[in-house]
Amino acid sequence: MLRSTWAMARYLEGSSLQEIRRTAALSWERLRDLLARFAGLATQVLAGNFQAQGSEEAEWVELIRSTPRDKLKQLLYEPLSRERGGTWAELEADFALSPVKLRALREILEELSTTLSEQRPDGEVIYWAVSSREPAGKPLEACQLVPVRLTLWDPQDMPSSEEDRDLNRLSGVKLKKVLRYATQAKEGGGYLTYADLGYLLGIHTEAIRGLIGRTSAVVVPLRGVECDIGRGVTHRKKIIELYLEMHTETEIVARTGHSYESVENYIKEFAAVVVLSERGLPPPLIRRVTGRSMKLVKTYLELIREHSGPRVRLPAASPKKSLPGP
Repeated sequence: MLRSTWAMARYLEGSSLQEIRRTAALSWERLRDLLARFAGLATQVLAGNFQAQGSEEAEWVELIRSTPRDKLKQLLYEPLSRERGGTWAELEADFALSPVKLRALREILEELSTTLSEQRPDGEVIYWAVSSREPAGKPLEACQLVPVRLTLWDPQDMPSSEEDRDLNRLSGVKLKKVLRYATQAKEGGGYLTYADLGYLLGIHTEAIRGLIGRTSAVVVPLRGVECDIGRGVTHRKKIIELYLEMHTETEIVARTGHSYESVENYIKEFAAVVVLSERGLPPPLIRRVTGRSMKLVKTYLELIREHSGPRVRLPAASPKKSLPGP
């Protein structure tokens, strides 16, 4: 079963979109796109005039046909009963929102409400980080900020007596905090910068940069790494090189420390550059179409030239990864 099919199956079973997104490592944009495509395909299948093309559509058609028609219509076309009345009915009427969009909006608001809730564990704070949707090159003062929940103190930060007999080695404690802050911010839809980490930890940004640089086995998901900013391009190049060497996504995740979602996004970016390059577009146009930096585009084009040949795997389509059922 493909990951997209698994996500749609959980949706039809009534699972929350927040739970689906986190389990399947899907961004909000990706999940909303899947829901819209699934609803459109279901309309055609129920009308009896659809021919599946590709493994994903074939699995979706099978899922749609195995779901009771009444339940399918209720979820995809009719207002959900639990969303009736009050604010949700007004949103549906005033903005002509479909049930799918209405449910997605509700899930986003519920997640935001949970994030900003005062009912937080001791040691957890709200920090405003740059949104993960903001592109590279945009000035930080012009970027949208999103609230993320960070655990400032975790008992596991302290090393055991076996690891540090005198309990005086702070580098390990700092690295655990850096990795936790960056990961929690990414899960909350934002990216931290070295300046953010310097503020949170109370140490100089160069000290943090050196600490991360000495730990090559772990990739910290900062804004410069996740977006193609500065040294972040190097991490993208490493991941694509592993992909071109026929490593699976699971192997790449294990080697680099990046999430499945990040690895898949990098491969899709590279695939887009491959297609545009094969169609004869020059680098400036590829940069404009993809929305990536010229430095990253040139890095991808260099990889294409280095790995061109009949025995080299260049992505012809977006990758798909299977997920087992829960």
